[in-house]
Amino acid sequence: MLTKTKTAFGQLLLNVSEKLRTLSERFGIEVTGLVNTTKSRVLIWDVIDGPYHRSEFQQSFLDENGIDEESEYMLVVKLEENGRVGQVNFWYETEEEVLAVKDYFRYNIEPLEVQE
Repeated sequence: MLTKTKTAFGQLLLNVSEKLRTLSERFGIEVTGLVNTTKSRVLIWDVIDGPYHRSEFQQSFLDENGIDEESEYMLVVKLEENGRVGQVNFWYETEEEVLAVKDYFRYNIEPLEVQE
């Protein structure tokens, strides 16, 4: 039972990591505190704030930032790239995805790597 749980949770984390990469490319997420945005190892270290539901934002903000209709929830995460750390907003389609990321950092200190 524990092995199946670890395997399922590992796959969920892999899916979340892939989703983070996809969303950052799709939305051209602005990362604060980073100078060089060339391809490199990108790590998510923690959830800083959130989740926030899209209803908490004005529609004009969502439109100006290119947030599509499928994106329902946002998390602010601590991100590292090339040894530099900043904050970035990641949008998710489901509450399940958001809670999986939050739960991961509730019980783990290891970062999630965003797969290129």
